Amino acid sequence: MKKLLLIPFLLLFATNAFAQNCLVNADIVYMCSNTVSDRVILTKIDKSVCCFRMEPEDIVELTNQGVPERIVNRMLYVMQRRNVQPVYTPVFVARPRIQVRYRAPRIRVMGNF
Repeated sequence: MKKLLLIPFLLLFATNAFAQNCLVNADIVYMCSNTVSDRVILTKIDKSVCCFRMEPEDIVELTNQGVPERIVNRMLYVMQRRNVQPVYTPVFVARPRIQVRYRAPRIRVMGNF
């Protein structure tokens, strides 16, 4: 009985332990306010799972808190790339079958052979 109760708990713990943290606006502001270089922040944005909010008021807030323009641009690019890329679903279009019928010309033979 104890094993049955322990298995769901371990599965829940394992999924939380291996879950990737999502990089949010507050993380970028925190890194910028603690003098992390722009190159490091840009690399972190490129290599992480990002969940930025990039509404106009959020962009104004980021700018007011001192986030450089190139970092805001990268954040916009990452979120646009994430939202715009369509999921590839192959669509098979049935081509109409064209049947070419060729009739040999009839040759009339005159006379007896």
